[in-house]
Amino acid sequence: MRSLTKLSTMLATLVVVVFSVLIYRGWAQSTATTIGSNITTTGTISAGTTSALSSLSIQGASSSTGTGTISSSGTTVTGSGTSFLTELHAGDVLDATGYGSRIISAISSNTSLTITNAFSTNLASGTSFSFRLPLARFINSSGTTKVAVNALGLVGIGTESPSGAVHVLQTVSTGPGLIIQSASDAVAVLRLNFRDSKLWEFYAGYTPAGSDESGFAIYDRTNDKAPFYISPSDNLYLGGTSDPTTSSAVFINGTTKLVGIGTTDPQTGLNLASTAANNQAVIRTENTQGSGTNVGLWIIGGATNANWLIGTNRGDIAGAGDNLMFYKNAGTGGTKLVIQDNGNVGIGTTSPGAKLQVTGGNIYTSTAGNGLVVKSPDGNTCKTIGIDNAGAILLSAITCP
Repeated sequence: MRSLTKLSTMLATLVVVVFSVLIYRGWAQSTATTIGSNITTTGTISAGTTSALSSLSIQGASSSTGTGTISSSGTTVTGSGTSFLTELHAGDVLDATGYGSRIISAISSNTSLTITNAFSTNLASGTSFSFRLPLARFINSSGTTKVAVNALGLVGIGTESPSGAVHVLQTVSTGPGLIIQSASDAVAVLRLNFRDSKLWEFYAGYTPAGSDESGFAIYDRTNDKAPFYISPSDNLYLGGTSDPTTSSAVFINGTTKLVGIGTTDPQTGLNLASTAANNQAVIRTENTQGSGTNVGLWIIGGATNANWLIGTNRGDIAGAGDNLMFYKNAGTGGTKLVIQDNGNVGIGTTSPGAKLQVTGGNIYTSTAGNGLVVKSPDGNTCKTIGIDNAGAILLSAITCP
């Protein structure tokens, strides 16, 4: 009987000691009903503070002064007289006196560690430092940190050294790193808020105005428009308003692969359309490099040797850098026709000496009665130069064109 009484006293003393240690280390709970492998409470639990602001409150410990001094080069921090391996841990916040704070990503020795981002200027030799532990770590049975909240409030999932407000590190080779799933007829939206002045949303389930098709959009909530939209039929709309299906600047048909610029109903591989004044449907190609670089339209067909370049800026093959050329890239290659700055046209030559010069061939008129039209110096008389049935040269008067 005395033994049981003594045992009861010892157990009661042990409970008081454990509870006192919890309070000393900043833990407190009210109206606990179970203490054992689990703690059940109908009150609050706090760590690092006795002022519980919620069911679970955690207050980070104040910073601790580090041993020795440090310097840095980029993301590498070098210590002098330091004890990095025993004092610090990946995920701790390193506060360098006069330089700001960085997060420790790895520690290789007592005198060398790596930070997630370099300081704006390298730490001078002899810089003193302190460090702050994470607010919380969730560690698996193998001792690996799976979720961490550091002293700056940054959350790491899959990493203990987050470099952003929420840093997700994918550690498996299959499956997405982040899932936002909608239920029933709801939409799935990820919103980016830039200083409360610009709201962007990655929007799964976006339905354009005047449409009953819900697709995916990058949506400008501030200006009520969807500059990027993919319909359920895989059509892509770029530069659109709240109804991108009728107002997009660029459209790609997901089935036919036809591309429209200024139209959502392209009829050819590339269809340009414009209804605005002084905004013609023109393709402009440009290259600021000197003569010798292609600028133009390269046309390739499925037929053998169907390979042409219509372009300019090729003084090496067109006679002058500003000549317009028709160049054959396959078969009997070479420059076939050029138009000079002065309007001269050369066929078979890149340096025509007249308005039309043909080299290496003939000019043939195949329609009877037609020929070469010439005009008198006063501009009042025009005649064609042809031949009669006997082959004699024939001049025939015509109305001047």
